[in-house]
Amino acid sequence: MPVTGRLADLTLPIRSLATSAWARARLGADQRSGASLTRVAGLSLTSCFGDRMSSGAILRLARRCAVQHALRHLDHRDLIRDGRARVIHRRPLDRLRDRGQGAMVVSIHLGPYRYVASELLHLGFRVVVIVDDVAIDREGAFWENGALRTRGRLELLPVLGAGGLLRALRALDQGAMVVVYMDGGTGVGGPAARGSHEIVLSLGSMPVRMRTGAAHIAQRAGATTLLAAAHRDRWGRRSVEFSDEVAPPPRDDPAGAERQVREITPWFERRIFARPEEWVGWFFPMFAWPSTGAAPTASREQLSRTRERVRALLANPASTARLSADAVRVGAVEKDEHRVLVDGARRLVLDATPLGLEVMRAAQRRTRFSELSIRTGGESSELEMEVSRMVLAGLAEIEEPD
Repeated sequence: MPVTGRLADLTLPIRSLATSAWARARLGADQRSGASLTRVAGLSLTSCFGDRMSSGAILRLARRCAVQHALRHLDHRDLIRDGRARVIHRRPLDRLRDRGQGAMVVSIHLGPYRYVASELLHLGFRVVVIVDDVAIDREGAFWENGALRTRGRLELLPVLGAGGLLRALRALDQGAMVVVYMDGGTGVGGPAARGSHEIVLSLGSMPVRMRTGAAHIAQRAGATTLLAAAHRDRWGRRSVEFSDEVAPPPRDDPAGAERQVREITPWFERRIFARPEEWVGWFFPMFAWPSTGAAPTASREQLSRTRERVRALLANPASTARLSADAVRVGAVEKDEHRVLVDGARRLVLDATPLGLEVMRAAQRRTRFSELSIRTGGESSELEMEVSRMVLAGLAEIEEPD
């Protein structure tokens, strides 16, 4: 029989400990997989912390991110078993309810992020969550099942342009709490639904896209905004923290919504950096980055010279030269039919062939040129081009004995 309600909360520390132990035991297998959570997180973390953290420190943090990913599944399962979170700074919610007012609730995908809406439902609010259309199709029943044992009423609002904007405005006017995740994969349409609104901000040294749609809605409705962030403690117990009320941008200020997003982002940034392993954004670097690095170029002479050098090393069975690449800061990512090589520090993303992925993995093991063909299954002529491409792109280097 599954644990529910109060029992779910009482047993949470034990279940969190067991889940963490299971996830740590699987880290080796995860790092060997094509779509490794650890490797992808390491590339994102390199983009943010690469100038002040060693590769070893980034790898340790990436492993903690992978463990937290497993705990997130536990969070989601508990949500439909009536699991709860402790609410921090509830007074703004009580004041809004006493006045019969709704509010924009802006959150991020940090920790047990779905408990932001769940705790509002438990407090008896009508909650409208603006969710990606695809996510509603995939997870709508999950959200609705999680709301069944609460006192509130849940509505999932897809991103539907002008129609979605009008429904959100109407819900605010009726006293609902409208929840938006500002670091989401899709934006909330702004005034007249002129498209997805976003700005680029810095998270540490990593530029990321943040959605401004929630601020546009608050501005149009003249509605107050609350910031919300969820997190776990060392025992896996959950908390949801709410901020004081944030006044809406003036309606006659065309730059007001963007300015509000810039002003509230540091509140979230402090919470991400306090618990970086809990932020989901590390697993989606190509979606969070506003742009990727410029494609590498090389002259015909550089290409010819590098290919000749690589060809000679591949043809020499006695060579002790190695192909080397950082096992954390660059990597091969493979999911379904998609294959890319990524340099986290430069946010460089390059299409890859199946052989290219194998060459990158061999480089991360500092493989001798004399063994590359055996390790990758590639012919010398194919390896010559793949290795040359990686070296010229700065993804790998040739280590030769002095």
